[in-house]
Formats: sequence, structure tokens, C-alpha cells
Amino acid sequence: MKLRVDNFALIKHAEIDIDGITVIAGNNNSGKSTVGKVLFSIFSVLDNINHKIERQRYKIVVRTLISKLLQAGDEKDKKYVWELDGDFSNFMYSRQNKVIIDWDSFFLKYEKLLPKLKQAEVRQDIKYTIEQINSWHPSRLIMDAITPYFSACFNQQINSIATPDVPAKVLLKIKNKEISLSFEDNSVTEFKTEIELTNKAVFYNSPYVVDLMETHMLDNLPMRHLINMLRQCSVRMVDDSDLFEKSMLKDRLSEVVKKIDAVLPGRILKQRAGYGLARPEWKEPLFVKNLSTGLKAFVVLKMLLESNQLKDRDILILDEPEIHLHPMWQLIYAELIVLLQKEFDLSVVITTHSNFFLDAIETYTKKYQTYDQLHLYLSELKDGGVEMCEVTNSAEAIYSKMADALDVLDFERLSMN
Repeated sequence: MKLRVDNFALIKHAEIDIDGITVIAGNNNSGKSTVGKVLFSIFSVLDNINHKIERQRYKIVVRTLISKLLQAGDEKDKKYVWELDGDFSNFMYSRQNKVIIDWDSFFLKYEKLLPKLKQAEVRQDIKYTIEQINSWHPSRLIMDAITPYFSACFNQQINSIATPDVPAKVLLKIKNKEISLSFEDNSVTEFKTEIELTNKAVFYNSPYVVDLMETHMLDNLPMRHLINMLRQCSVRMVDDSDLFEKSMLKDRLSEVVKKIDAVLPGRILKQRAGYGLARPEWKEPLFVKNLSTGLKAFVVLKMLLESNQLKDRDILILDEPEIHLHPMWQLIYAELIVLLQKEFDLSVVITTHSNFFLDAIETYTKKYQTYDQLHLYLSELKDGGVEMCEVTNSAEAIYSKMADALDVLDFERLSMN
């Protein structure tokens, strides 16, 4: 997978290989997070998009039908109307992106809802709604969805501030098939796709997401998406519908689970007052909000795995994950990332400021024989815009850049002497 970004937010130009683990390093405010947010936005809005469109069409038709039946039906039969929400899909299907309803079968089953004279009236009203739905081509519906996703991730600042009149371009290539987008005035103006995405992207940028799991009004779209996934932990823990899948996953991830439990033993439980960490030696669970910030980073991984949220070939985006972790835990976290990438064949994008964390990623990719899937990029401000250069075969460029602060300290020490 390769992502190309031009004139987007702070980025003037970037071409990034996303296959295995991709690490982007650079100074603050050098566009590193932009790559992850672009990926997240694309996958979040486009994964299983055709299924999403069908669900929306279904909801609109059913809402309209229920409204018309409530208006036209007898008072004594209105209780039956609400039963339609889960049943009407049996009478509605799509053919060549057109919604079609089998009215004869529908009224054969629900004839008691309406007298014969009013059935034709309802059919005519719903026909008008369906004609409107069918007139909207899927690509137009997708474009209407793209702008809100990107705007939410970039706070309505998609186009470059330095060159706002030049369109922002995004090109994602997966196995020689492309998804391309163009933005003007912070809105999508062109969209083309040759592939339907079926994998999801997970964006993690703060362990404090754990403190917000009880929050239901959150503007940050990537964080809200992650919170919704974490909330599934308490649901999936008691769900026995996928016991076989869970058992297989436990075997696959035995080494990962062992390393997480070494740092964070116990189980995450949903309680009335929030989420807690339970251990046999404790009389009651400890609220995860009361854990150290570093431990919360491991809580996120633990909950994602326990709820079986990570799937093969998903996208995992980690924005400066080493923050709040002391050196030994940075090593453990780096090893976990490498193991998860290998086991799930994930595409992992990491931004970092840490020489130590980058060194750990390099070391563990060599240990687990995935070094050939490691890609390194240096993000730098050049001529009023950010450019990202691949330095996979010359990683010293990153280490040297991130060691500038040490050079300043050395100079200060020499000056004092």
C-alpha cells in the first residue's frame, strides 16, 4: 500500500510506503500526524461503504413507511406498525443500485394494517421516496460523507494555509488499484475509487482516551471511534457467540498476552461507575482512571485484544505512543507492536520523537524477522511546506536530527567549562 499526499494541511509532498511498520520522525508541527489522520479518514468513511449506503437507504424507506402507516392506519392496528422496523428488509432489495420493494408480499402479510383503498395511497407516497433515493448515485453519497469525516479530523482545515488556492490531493494505491481525492476550500471536489475497503483503521494518540470511555459527546473523531471500540470489551467478554474465534486468538497471541500481563495483570471489567481493573488479590476492581498514565497505554492494547477488535490486515496508527512510558516500558510496547504487526499482518504507522523508541522498533523487527517490512521517513519543513523523505537505508538521518537537543546540551556544558 502506498499513500501520496500533496498540498494537504502542512504537507507539501509525501509518498509513504505502508506495508508492515512505517515510522515517521521529525520535529513538532512537521506534519507527521497528518499521514495517520488521512489514512484514518479514508478507511473510516470508505470501509464497507456500499453496505453503509444500503443501510441508510433502508432506514429512510422504513422511517417513511412507518410514518405513512401511522397516519393512514386504524388506531387499533398501530401497535403492529412498529414491528416493521426489523421485518421490512425481507420485502426490500437492491438491483443495480436501485431500491425495489415487493409490495404484493408485504401487504399479503400486513394486510390488516391498511384497508385496500389506502394501500395504493401509501405505495404511491413511498414510491416518491424511493425515486429520490434511487436518483442519488453512490459516488455522490460517498462524496457527501467524505468532507465531514476529513473536516472532523482536521478541524475544517484541509487545504494548505500557505497555498490555499492549490487543490489538496490524496492518492492511496492498494495492489495497483487506486483511491483518489481532491479538496478545494476544505471540501472534497473529486473522488474516484477502484476498490472497496473492507478493513478498518484504528487511531491511537493518547492514553487519556481511557478516561473518556464514559463520555458520549466528543468532538475528536479518531478518539470517539477508538472509544466505541474499547466499549466493546465489556460486551464481548460475556458474549459466547464467538468462543471458537476467541480460543484461536488466545493461542495466536499467547506471547503478546503474556507480555501485556507482565505489565498489567488482571481483567478489565465494566462497572456501574466506570471501567475497572480486577485482580484476585484485590477486594474490588481499581478504576482504570486511577491507573498511571503509562499503564493506561497498555489498557488500550489489552482492551482491543480482549474484545477481538483487531483483525487481519487492519490499519493501526500510533501517534507518539512512547509518550508517558519509561524506557523499559517503551521496550515492551515496541516489542508488542512488532509482534501484533507480524501476527495480524497489520499495516502500522508510527510517529515518534524518540531515538530510543525507534531503536527498539528496529531491534525487534530484526529479532522477529520483519525488518524487510520496516519503512523509515524523516519529516522536514522545506520552502514553506513539509516534505517527507524515505531514510530506510540511512536511518542515521533520523537519529542525527533527533539528537540535536543533546548537541545543544553538550555545547552548554562546554561553555560552562
